Amino acid sequence: SRQRAYRDPPEDWGGYMQLDDKMRWDEAARAVTHVNDAPLDPDRKYNVAVVLLSLNGMNRNQPLIDWANANLEKVPSEEAARKAKDLVVECCSATLVGRLGDFDKLDKDNDGVLSTAEVKNALAGFLMRDVSDVELANFMQALDKDNSGSLSKDEFLAGVRALQRRGHH
Repeated sequence: SRQRAYRDPPEDWGGYMQLDDKMRWDEAARAVTHVNDAPLDPDRKYNVAVVLLSLNGMNRNQPLIDWANANLEKVPSEEAARKAKDLVVECCSATLVGRLGDFDKLDKDNDGVLSTAEVKNALAGFLMRDVSDVELANFMQALDKDNSGSLSKDEFLAGVRALQRRGHH
């Protein structure tokens, strides 16, 4: 899909939309029919994640552009919008923390918190590879809500709960 961007001149294309695994799309009607495996309710408000630039014309998704132009008060400013990278890191971190195992077993020195070294060792053991400093920093930033440089049991369990809310056990 990125090959078009590398052409000279770059070639634009539009209409791209990615669906969650619990959504259904009717190709003939070109419409979402189910959200969270339930029929779409036209009277219900749904939260969606969209790349902010898509609302301003990126990829020429005209229905998104038209909606944004008609609902300017609902479109967050660039400063207020969450960055896609941060969302991906947060989601991946929550997925990982839920699979690392029991907090008390990871807390090797039994001080009640997971140090960056303990987190790095747990991640390396789970991923079966070395963990870069950038990966560790991103993981910690996503979960270390009090910016202490370590993960408390509450922060660790909050990541596990976030994973469970998304339906991944």
